[in-house]
Amino acid sequence: MFAKRSDHRVMTMNKTIAIFAIAALFTMCGPENGNQPEQSEAGVTVVTGSATGVTTSTATLNATFSDNTAPVIDAGFNWGTSEDNLDGIEKALNRTSPFSVPLSDLAEDRTYYYRAYVILQIDATAKVFYGEIKSFKTRPGGGDPGPGPDDPPQPQEMSVTVMTGSASNITISDAVISGSYANATDQVREVGFEWGTSSSSLTEIAQSEYTDSPFDAGIDGLGNDMLYYYRAYVILQRDSEIKTFYGSVSSFRTLKDQDIPEPPSGSQMGWYELPKMNIQKSGNFHYNSEDNTQYYAWHLCSGGEKGPGGKTARNYTVCYSATHHCPLWVAAPRHSMYEVKNTDRTDAYRRDPLIPSDIQYSTKKVGDSSGCNKGHMLGSEERLCSENTNKDVFYFPNIAPQLSKFNTGGGGWNILEEFVDGQVCSDTLYVVIGCYFKSFRHVYKGGITVSAEPETLDSYCGRSDVSKPTMFYYVLLRTKRGNTGKALKDCSATEIKCAAFVRTHSNSLKGVDVTSYDMMTVSDLEALTGVEYFPNVPNAPKSTMSASDWGL
Repeated sequence: MFAKRSDHRVMTMNKTIAIFAIAALFTMCGPENGNQPEQSEAGVTVVTGSATGVTTSTATLNATFSDNTAPVIDAGFNWGTSEDNLDGIEKALNRTSPFSVPLSDLAEDRTYYYRAYVILQIDATAKVFYGEIKSFKTRPGGGDPGPGPDDPPQPQEMSVTVMTGSASNITISDAVISGSYANATDQVREVGFEWGTSSSSLTEIAQSEYTDSPFDAGIDGLGNDMLYYYRAYVILQRDSEIKTFYGSVSSFRTLKDQDIPEPPSGSQMGWYELPKMNIQKSGNFHYNSEDNTQYYAWHLCSGGEKGPGGKTARNYTVCYSATHHCPLWVAAPRHSMYEVKNTDRTDAYRRDPLIPSDIQYSTKKVGDSSGCNKGHMLGSEERLCSENTNKDVFYFPNIAPQLSKFNTGGGGWNILEEFVDGQVCSDTLYVVIGCYFKSFRHVYKGGITVSAEPETLDSYCGRSDVSKPTMFYYVLLRTKRGNTGKALKDCSATEIKCAAFVRTHSNSLKGVDVTSYDMMTVSDLEALTGVEYFPNVPNAPKSTMSASDWGL
């Protein structure tokens, strides 16, 4: 879930002349004439760059290298006040191109000379290769006069404000950590996180997949009920100069074993809202053993909301199709505890780390030709209890393409969503929100017949192979009274109601109210979709329905 990288963060390093090993290595292996790059069958091309950020007492040395034919084991600069005596050694902290090293405590109004070096490991021998010698002159004292009339404009210092965000999607063994940045003065080369089990030793790296703000990264292989520390970083680049900036250190604790299930292969988790799942695991991912193109992910409430017994409350579970690049269904509990408004909509669109990234959308930009926008299955308004819990409903697998006039402003889906909102009760409403992809035709109130045919969108959220659903549906399950205080397993079939509500994916349903014509039995929907709903509630009356039970 996370990518380790070689450490090419560049930090300030004071001048030192005590690197005897490297100095000796120069003596044994360096060419007699260091003014020209060495040419060899095994070698590297080293280019000494111009000095930047020159003041009365500081400067930054820059260089690049290319075409190396052996591993790079060191890089840096020789420098001094004479072209013939470059006795100063500054070692770069990264061994990648480009690299930079800052100098400090220089004399004002003085010329300095420098050249870059790169050391290769060739067989069992370390060999040094040099760039050409260059020079710069520090500025005079008496106050910095600023650039002269013939000097180019002086750029501002590189800077960016980095904020370490919160951790979400925390389980017994993994988590997603977040960050953001603002006011970057230069190109953002990389963003990510340092993390570890000690706030003073953040030795692990989790690089974010994108460089946009906000950003996040998944980390796994964690111990259960353990405290972890992390901080966000942002790497800026200006020409050959690279600099890293950090946010503050934050922490999170993984869940205890009993807080989240890790079902064995072939099992079915016991939550009431879940359809049949046929769970198998491969690596970090869970899939349907009867159809390996379908992937499962379940998310607990990252904001720390608690359910019965003090366990972490669940957010939602998704079954995502690698064929349609779209959710097949999303199952979730609905209760007023989730909808107390403690946060605003986060718009934290991103890939779900629990589902293979290559089958998900790659950008939140919809694409004008699709005619669709980003339609939530489980909506943002249904998870406003905390910022972190709301962020998780913006994972791409909870998003399906919906016609703009279908899911907003009195559209057919928007009207059905409002009807479902009115069914939330103190006993908990269990919902499955799903997509259908085959030809679909349905008759609504007043004899309105609305049909839709399968279609592949050529531009939707960075993909050209997304299936446009022909129908969206809700399956609802709850007690009839809504305030019994009883678990469904303790209720008789006569105390429970369940039904399916279907809406053709069409703008023709704009302004059409929900009526009994939208309904079908859960068993009938099962026959249509091939999905078995509510297997954990065997007493659910799936073969019958009553419009009056739902106020219709």
